[in-house]
Amino acid sequence: MLITFFFGVALIGLAVLLYDALHEADADIKVQDEELVYAIHEMEREFGRLVIAGLEAEREGTLADLEEMTLRLEIFVSRVTVLRSLHFEHALFHQPAYLALLDDLDRIVRRADGLVAQAPRLGTGEVAHRLLTILMPLGPSLREIALEVSQTHRQRWIDHQAHAQQHLIMIALFFAVFMVVVFSCVFLFWVQHRRLRYSYAVLSRLSEDLAQANQTKSRFLANMSHELRTPLNAVLGFSEIMRDQHLGPLSERYRSYAEDIHCSAQHLLELINDVLDLSKVEAERRELDLTYLSVEEELRYVSRLMAGEARDRGVDLVCAPQSVLPPVRADRLALRQVLLNLVSNALKFSEAGDRVELRAVAGGNSLQISVVDEGIGIDAADLRRVLEPFEQVRSNRQRTLVKGTGLGLPLSKGLVELHGGRLWIDSSLEAGTSVSFTLPLQVQPAKVLEQRLSA
Repeated sequence: MLITFFFGVALIGLAVLLYDALHEADADIKVQDEELVYAIHEMEREFGRLVIAGLEAEREGTLADLEEMTLRLEIFVSRVTVLRSLHFEHALFHQPAYLALLDDLDRIVRRADGLVAQAPRLGTGEVAHRLLTILMPLGPSLREIALEVSQTHRQRWIDHQAHAQQHLIMIALFFAVFMVVVFSCVFLFWVQHRRLRYSYAVLSRLSEDLAQANQTKSRFLANMSHELRTPLNAVLGFSEIMRDQHLGPLSERYRSYAEDIHCSAQHLLELINDVLDLSKVEAERRELDLTYLSVEEELRYVSRLMAGEARDRGVDLVCAPQSVLPPVRADRLALRQVLLNLVSNALKFSEAGDRVELRAVAGGNSLQISVVDEGIGIDAADLRRVLEPFEQVRSNRQRTLVKGTGLGLPLSKGLVELHGGRLWIDSSLEAGTSVSFTLPLQVQPAKVLEQRLSA
C-alpha cells in the first residue's frame, strides 16, 4: 500500500513536470514565431516608408527629402540586418526563398547606397527615381513572404497545440487507468485482508475448541483410567490365585486359562497406567516433585533394574556416564520412568549380541542423556510418527509388532518437556537408534510451572 502511494505521487510529479515542459515549449515556439512574423512585417513596413520617401524626393527634389529617404534606407537596412542575426538563423535556415530574398536585399541595399552617394552629382530627383526603379520590384515579394510567414506561424501553432493536446489526453488516460488499477488493488487487498482476518478468527476458534476438546478428553481418560484400575486389580488378584492354585488344584487347561487372563489383565493395566500418565501430562495435572538428583546414580539404578531382561535377550547393557556430572533438579519417579521406557524400547528392538549403552554428558546449561542401541533402527520417514501416541512401526528384520502400548516414547517426551528439556531421535535402518534428551541444570520452580502452562 505504501509503495503504491509513493509510486502514484512520483507519477503525478512526473506528469506535472511534463506538462510544465510542454507549456514552456509552447511558449518558446509562440514567442519565436511571433518575433519572426513581427520582424518580417516591420521590414515590409519600413520598405513601404522607404518607397514613400523616395516618391517624395522624386517629386520635390529637396535636400530634406533626400535626408528623409537616406534615413528610411538606413532603417530598412537595420531591419534586414535583424533578420540575418543568429536569433532568426534557425527559423530561416529551412526557408530557401527567405534566404534568397535577403541576398537580393543585400545587393539592392549596396546599389542604393551607391546611388545616394551620387546625389550631389545626379540630383535628388534622379537618385530617387533610380532608387525607386531598383526597389519597386521587391514589393510583391515582401508582401508574399509576409503573408506566407503569418500563415506558417498560424499553422505551426495549431499543429503544436493539437500535438500537445494529444499528449495531455494520453497522460490523463494513463493516470485514469493507473488510478483504476490502484483502487482495484486497494479494494482487492482490503477484501483479502477481511478474508484472512475471518479465516484467522475461524482457525483461532477451531484451535481453541480443539484444545478444549483435547483437555476434556485427557481429563476423561485420567478419570476413567483411575476407575478402571480397581476392577482390573481384582481380575489380576483372582487370576493369580487360580493360576497358583492357592484354593485347590485345577486342571492344566483351566490353569492355562487363568495364566492367559492374568497376562491380558497385566497388559491392560500397563496400557491404562500409560494412558493415565500421558493424560495427566497433556491435561497439565502431572505434578513434579523437584529435587536435586545424581544422574549417574539414576542411570546405574535403571541399569541394575533392567540387567535381568538384558541377559535374557542376550544383549550387553552398559552404563557409561561422564566421570563427573553436576546434579540436576528433576522429579525422580519421572526421570526413572523416562529411562526405563527408553532402555526397554532399546532392548525390545535389539537382538542377541547387540549392545545397549547409557550415556550422559554435561554441556552448557543442560545435561544430555542418551540411550544408544545397535538394533534394527527406524526409517527416517517414521521418526516423527513414533513420537505420536499409539504409533508403532514394523521393520524388515522384525515383521511382527513388538508387544507394547505405543505410549512409551510420547510419554517420555511429555515428561522431559515438563522439566524444560527436549527429546529427539537419531536413527536409520540397520544402523541402530540413539534416543537423547536434555535436562536444564538450573530449573526454578516458577519456571517449571511456566513451562507446564505453556506446553
